[in-house]
Amino acid sequence: MGGSGHTVAGVIAHPVAARHHVGTAVLRPPEGLGPLAAERDRWVLWMPVAFGAGIAGYFALPVEPPLWAALAALALAVAAALALRRRPAIAVPLLGLALLAAGVGAGTLGTALTATPLWDERPHRGMLEGVVVGVDRQPRGARVTLDDVAFSGRRGDLPAPRLVRVRLLPSDPAPQIGSRIAVFGELSGPRRPVAPGAFDFRRWAYFQGLSATGFAMGHAEIVAAPGAGGFWRSIDAVRADMVARIERALDPPAAGFAAALLTGQRGGVDDATYEVLRDAGLAHLLAISGLHVGLVAGGVFVLVRLLGSLFERLAVTRPIKKWAAVAALVSAVGYMLLVGAPVPTQRAVLMTGLVLLAVLADREALSMRLVAWAALVVLVLAPHAVVSASFQMSFAAVVGLVAAYEWLAPTMGRWRRRGGPVRAIAIYLAGVLMSTAVAGLATAPFSVFHFQTVATAGALANLLAVPLTAFWIMPFGMLAYLAMPLGLEAGPLYMMGLGVSALVWIAGEAAQLAGGSARMLPPPVWGLALVALGGLWLCLWRRRWRLLGLVAVAAGLGSATVERPPDLLVGDTAELAALIEGEPRRLVLTSLNRERFAAAAWADRFAAVSTVALRDLPASRQGCDALGCIVHHAGTTLALVADPRALDEDCAAADLVVAEVPVRRPCAATVIDRFDVWRNGAHAVWLGEGAPVIETVAGRTGQRPWALTR
Repeated sequence: MGGSGHTVAGVIAHPVAARHHVGTAVLRPPEGLGPLAAERDRWVLWMPVAFGAGIAGYFALPVEPPLWAALAALALAVAAALALRRRPAIAVPLLGLALLAAGVGAGTLGTALTATPLWDERPHRGMLEGVVVGVDRQPRGARVTLDDVAFSGRRGDLPAPRLVRVRLLPSDPAPQIGSRIAVFGELSGPRRPVAPGAFDFRRWAYFQGLSATGFAMGHAEIVAAPGAGGFWRSIDAVRADMVARIERALDPPAAGFAAALLTGQRGGVDDATYEVLRDAGLAHLLAISGLHVGLVAGGVFVLVRLLGSLFERLAVTRPIKKWAAVAALVSAVGYMLLVGAPVPTQRAVLMTGLVLLAVLADREALSMRLVAWAALVVLVLAPHAVVSASFQMSFAAVVGLVAAYEWLAPTMGRWRRRGGPVRAIAIYLAGVLMSTAVAGLATAPFSVFHFQTVATAGALANLLAVPLTAFWIMPFGMLAYLAMPLGLEAGPLYMMGLGVSALVWIAGEAAQLAGGSARMLPPPVWGLALVALGGLWLCLWRRRWRLLGLVAVAAGLGSATVERPPDLLVGDTAELAALIEGEPRRLVLTSLNRERFAAAAWADRFAAVSTVALRDLPASRQGCDALGCIVHHAGTTLALVADPRALDEDCAAADLVVAEVPVRRPCAATVIDRFDVWRNGAHAVWLGEGAPVIETVAGRTGQRPWALTR
C-alpha cells in the first residue's frame, strides 16, 4: 500500500484531510453508503471492532485454521478494496473483511507463538524443583510460579513443562523471586470446563504459559538463593517489605485491603470481606485497573501542576502541564511495576499513557479515537484478551463512559460555569452517580455472561465508595508510599485504614440493604455478541440512527430466555450428576460430597439458589439402592448406575442410562458411561419428547491446541 495515502484506508484514517483532496474520486462524498457517509470521521473507531471480531471468530472455530488462509483472505480483501477504491460502498466493507481476516490471522499466530505444552488431568507426584518467577502471598499458603522445572514424577508421555504453579504449605514462608526451591508435591494439568460453555481453564492456562498446577505435600527448601541484583527480585523484595509494614500498622480486614491497593497482593483479603464487596458491587476496587492507575497518575499530575503554579515565572515560561504529564506517566508505570504488572493494570497504564501522550502533543486528552487505538494495540499484542472478562468489561465501561462524556460534557460544562461551589459539588455527585450507572449498565451483560451475577446495590455503594477511594484512601496510600523510605508510614497507613474500614462498612450496609447480588442465567454467546454490537453501535456513532443499537441490545438481553438450561449435567468422571429443576432453580445432586468444585460451578453457572441430594426427593420420583437410582424427571426415566450388575435391568427400564462404570454390553437406552466422559468431558443433556439432546465439552471446545483430546 506504499504511496497510496489517498486510498480508502487513507480516507478512514484521515477523514478531515480527505475532504480537501478533490482530485481523487474516492475522496468525494461517498455514494451508496447512506447515513454512513455523514459519519466518516467515526469509521476509524470500527477498526478494532472488526479486528477483534475476527479474533473472536477464530476462538469460536471448532478446529485450528491455517495461517495461510487468513493471510490469503487479507491480501485478497485489500487488493479488491484498492481495485474498487472509486466505489466506496464496496471498498469500505471489503476493508472490514480485511480486518476480520487480520483478526483471524492474529489469533492463529498468537496461539502458535504461545505453544504452551499442557499436561492432562492425571495427578502426578514427585520431587519438584524450579526457579521462582512469581509469588502470590495468601493466608492458605503462598502460590508460587516456577520456571526451569525439573519434576521426578513426570512420565515419559508428558511434555517438558514451561511454567507450573504450586501452593506451598501455610507454614512455609513465601520464597523470593529468583530463588530455586525444591518441594515434594502433586501436579496435574488444568482441568477441562465443568460443563459445555463454562469457563475454559485449559485455554486460560495455555495463554498464561502454565503447563500444570498443584500443591506441596511437604515443606519447601531453598536450593539456591537468588543471584545478586535482578530487577524483578528487587521489586518483589520491596513489595514484601511493604506488605509486612502494612500488616504491622493495620488490623484485618483493612490490612489486606490496603496491601491489595498498594502492592497488588490480594491474598490478605479474607473470603468474607470479598463476598461483601462483591455483593455490593465494589469488588472492582480490589483489582488494580483504570480507577487506581487514573487516581495515581491524576494525583501526581495535579500535584506537579499545583507546585509549578506556585512559582509565577516558572509557570509562565515553562510547559508545566507537560512536565506534569511526564511525571504522571512515570508514576503510572512505577505503580504498575510495584503491583506486579497484571494484565488489567497493563491495559490501564496503556490507556493512561495515551492520554498523557496526547497532553504532550497538545491533542484532545480523552476521546473515543484514543480508546479505539488503545484497544487495537492491546489486541495486536495479546489477541487472546478478546475472550477474557477483564478486557470485555474494562473496555465496555470505558466506551460507555466516553460516549456519555461526549454527549453530556457540553451541558454539564454550562451548568458548572453558571453556578457556585454548591452547584459544582452537586454536579460532581451527579457525575459520580452517572458514571457508576453507565459503567454498571455497560458491564452488566458481561458480568452475567462470565459470573452469572449482577450487584443490585452497585449504584448506591459506588456513589459513596468511589469518592472515598479517590479523595481519602488512595491519597493517603500515596503518602504512605512517600513515607515508607523514611520509616514514617504508620500515620498515613492509619488514615488509609480508617477509609478502608468505612468502605467495608458501606459495602456491608449496601449489600444487606439490596439483598446481595442477583444470580441470573447467562446469555448464549450469540446473545452477548448482539449486546456488544448493539452497544458499540449506540456508542460509536453520533447521529440518531445510533439508537438502532438498542434493538440489538434488547435482543441480546432477551436471548437468555430463548435457550433453556439443560435438564441434566454429568461430570467429567461420571461420579457426579445433577438434575436442574424448578423455578427458582435448584440442583438435585447424586452426591453432596463428591466433586464439590464442579457442583458449586454448576450452581453458579445455572443460577441455582439451592442444592439437594437425589435421595432426598420424594419416593414417587426416585428409587435408590446400593447399585444406583431410577429417577423420573422431565418426562424421562433416568437410570444412574453405580454397579454394573444393575445394567441389564436399567437398560430395559430407562430412557437414559448414566453409568459410573464402563458399559460394554448392548443397551436399548441412550448411554453416557465413564468412557464417554473420559473421552469427551462433562455432558449437558436436554430431556423431553424424543431422544435426549446431548452436548459435550469436547464438542463445544473442538480440536484446539489447548483442548484435551483422547
